[in-house]
Amino acid sequence: MTTDVRTIPEVEAAPAARPRARLIAVVATYRRPEVARQAIEALRTQTRPPDAIVLVENSPERDFDGVYDPADVEVVHTGANTGAAGGFGIGADVALERGATHVVLVDDDCILHPDTLEGIERAVLEQVPGAVVGPAVVTPEGDALVWDIRDAAGRRYAGPSDLPAYPLPTRDLAFHGITVSAEALRDAGGPRADLFFGGPDVEFCLRLAHHGYAIFYLPQVRATHHATNYRRFWFLGQRKVPAGSPGHRYYVLRNRLLMWRMYRRDSVLSGVGTVIVREVTGALLAPDRVARLRLLAQAVRDAATGDPKRKMTNAVPLR
Repeated sequence: MTTDVRTIPEVEAAPAARPRARLIAVVATYRRPEVARQAIEALRTQTRPPDAIVLVENSPERDFDGVYDPADVEVVHTGANTGAAGGFGIGADVALERGATHVVLVDDDCILHPDTLEGIERAVLEQVPGAVVGPAVVTPEGDALVWDIRDAAGRRYAGPSDLPAYPLPTRDLAFHGITVSAEALRDAGGPRADLFFGGPDVEFCLRLAHHGYAIFYLPQVRATHHATNYRRFWFLGQRKVPAGSPGHRYYVLRNRLLMWRMYRRDSVLSGVGTVIVREVTGALLAPDRVARLRLLAQAVRDAATGDPKRKMTNAVPLR
């Protein structure tokens, strides 16, 4: 007896399960528990919750002992200030140990919007798989961009409402939701702890690009951060000179010069000249100008004599 296949009822195929990343968020904080709690709360209320949250308490204090259930937030206590680079490097290593396919690095004063991780997962799995991605960073009011975003021709977008709906290639992203695959971290390494502070996120992105990883802004995926504090006066056509303690400016200048030595030898003369003039001008306007100028001179000396391929010594306090 044969069976007429036309009499067999058709069974509708089950929809294929949507691929899912294992997103682990890392928050690094230094003696700002109230600020960090806001960043953690933003992560815990995502439409696509992180698979785990690692909080790196980057100081001798233990402000988070007993605050969170370890099943919800894993607190890693460093016992010392290892800098932004050290904190995120430690957190990235822990995330890899916990099985992350992608690690999301979030400064403690950065607030991810509720659907940020949902947009990040869609990007790394469907839109630009294999790439390093990050959200557009807007001011708390949402009406301005904290960091410039430019189109393919190099033109700066005026504000969040002008951004396109598709990913935009960029040179670097900040630790404000930058998301890196486990493969890229193992291949290129995490943030360099010896850079301590002042541009370790820029160096991290330059290194990732050097290893062949594309980097994209996700313009419709957002994070909130306060605008950078600048002193305002005319400087080479711009009104921006960064504020900060003398130690802060030491690391910014030293690390920037090191980065030019490592990745931008073709533009070293113009780039270094601009950075040094900007930093010296800012120091001259400060009341503690003598201390600042001495540290800037030390920064130039350390950057020129140090081997950027070997661990640098961080002996200058931020305060």
